[in-house]
Amino acid sequence: MTSSALFDPYCDRIDTIVDNTLTIKACNYYYYVNSNLRESSRHRHYSVFLLRAFACKKYRTKLYPIPNTINPVWNEEPFVFEKAFILLPDMASLRIVVHEEGGKFLGHRIIPTEAFQSGFQHICLRSESNMPLTLTALFVYIKVKDYIPAAFADFKDALFNPTKNSEKATKTTEVNQFPDRAH
Repeated sequence: MTSSALFDPYCDRIDTIVDNTLTIKACNYYYYVNSNLRESSRHRHYSVFLLRAFACKKYRTKLYPIPNTINPVWNEEPFVFEKAFILLPDMASLRIVVHEEGGKFLGHRIIPTEAFQSGFQHICLRSESNMPLTLTALFVYIKVKDYIPAAFADFKDALFNPTKNSEKATKTTEVNQFPDRAH
């Protein structure tokens, strides 16, 4: 995109801006206690929304029985938001919502993607009126990195680990120079 070009939020790349990839995995949900534990749902799920100024992408976990209704643990694959949805990291936000099986709202949080750092984090949830919920949190693993197209993956690996790449190049050269000795 040049300085004379118009801004297009749906384009696949913008000059001078490095796209991001965001991976998120919910591990545990802490300290939600229903006043009536007998009626508490044994099925919970969380939804993750990546909000941009121009589009939204949604991910939702499966509903499955949780033996521990106070501190449920999810064991699902991480969800990855690729480059196409984090083209402008400064303008994107992540909304995490936790619901029970019947659709009862348990908590949510909206966080700008630029505020995330890679690693395990506790995300304190808020009520529908955006008031902090006492002790209620979602324990997640977040991985934020620059987007690298698959075509450049080998090049990236060579830059990150040059000794490993030079060993591969040496072996390839030996096989090409002495094809009889390769066996």
